[in-house]
Amino acid sequence: MPRSHDIVIAGAGIAGLSTALALARQGIPVRIFERREAAATDTGAGLQLSPNAMQVMHALGINDDIEAHAAEPREIAVRDAYFGAQVAQLPLGAAARQRYGAPYLTIDRPTLRRILLTRCQALGVSMVFGTPVRAYNDSGSPIDIELADNGGTQASALVIADGVHSALTVSLGGADPEFSGFVAWRALVDNGGSRDHSGTRTQLWVGRGAHIVTYPVASGRLLNVLACAREAHWPHRRWSEPADPHDLAHRFRRWHREVRSVLQRCRSVYKWGLHVRDPLARWSRGPVIAIGDACHPMLPFAAQGAAQAIEDAWAVATALARHADPSAAFSAVDSARRDRVSDVVAESRARAELYHGGVLGQLARPALATRIGGIDSSMDWLYGYRVTAEDGL
Repeated sequence: MPRSHDIVIAGAGIAGLSTALALARQGIPVRIFERREAAATDTGAGLQLSPNAMQVMHALGINDDIEAHAAEPREIAVRDAYFGAQVAQLPLGAAARQRYGAPYLTIDRPTLRRILLTRCQALGVSMVFGTPVRAYNDSGSPIDIELADNGGTQASALVIADGVHSALTVSLGGADPEFSGFVAWRALVDNGGSRDHSGTRTQLWVGRGAHIVTYPVASGRLLNVLACAREAHWPHRRWSEPADPHDLAHRFRRWHREVRSVLQRCRSVYKWGLHVRDPLARWSRGPVIAIGDACHPMLPFAAQGAAQAIEDAWAVATALARHADPSAAFSAVDSARRDRVSDVVAESRARAELYHGGVLGQLARPALATRIGGIDSSMDWLYGYRVTAEDGL
């Protein structure tokens, strides 16, 4: 792509920053416009970087930075919510490195975002905070982009990466997201006083109508807590709200004592209404493309939201480096990514039923237990995929 062309990215989350870094490493000028102020606190807690995401991070040259601040669980322990019985033990750790040539890591979202920001700044990426992209007009070349401060700019192409509630995807056929019927509580707790194996493994607690996942972050010093349950309504205007830790503990008061012990250590908790919509039937139109949650929001049950956004980022940058015309580049990304992401979205939905059905007996069945994410051949399609080797871009 000619270097005289530049790209505007709407959104400085994981999707937007990963795309900016990938573009900057290709020598393509890129500017980010983000609605939040630079000092805004990231309300997300932890996320999982499976081998398919870490392959990209290695290609971007930030895998060492991530490993210095992440944790590497050695296994997933699947446990009954009420009695604590372990019904499956699925390998991660060394098994992931050996099978896929990349680790399966867990990290807190603010740290990953800071790593990406630092690298983008070092490569000269222009970032404007507190100024979201409000609208665009792609009828001419370059694109006219309207900013929220009543200003405007132009660019050769626009990457929409501003999340599930993006208003910019309407022209691509995007509908308003709908409440999924699931809520999630997220928190980080001090892991220093733990007497179990929570510092070295991911634990999935499964119960009737709810599940809880805990895994280490910050090199094991903190424990990420994600509790999901079914609820009929989400009455709030915002998609996340500060929550009372006592309410969270009360919701799971009949669960195993180890779960109750973790929840009692939660001090700052956010409750999220999980919103979804079908992936866009068409990711791009001309020199405009949507990626990440703006394009294909997914439930968190396969722990692939961040990973798929990172794969998208690599695909966009690779295609723009290979094609002189952004429209051709984005069409190639659409064709290469659509089926892959649709499969991941379907997997995430399928696990919702698996996790919330009172599944103690089902999880003992190997064919279902391995679907949860341990390292074996049943997960090769997900974790073994290398977007860095994708020929269709």
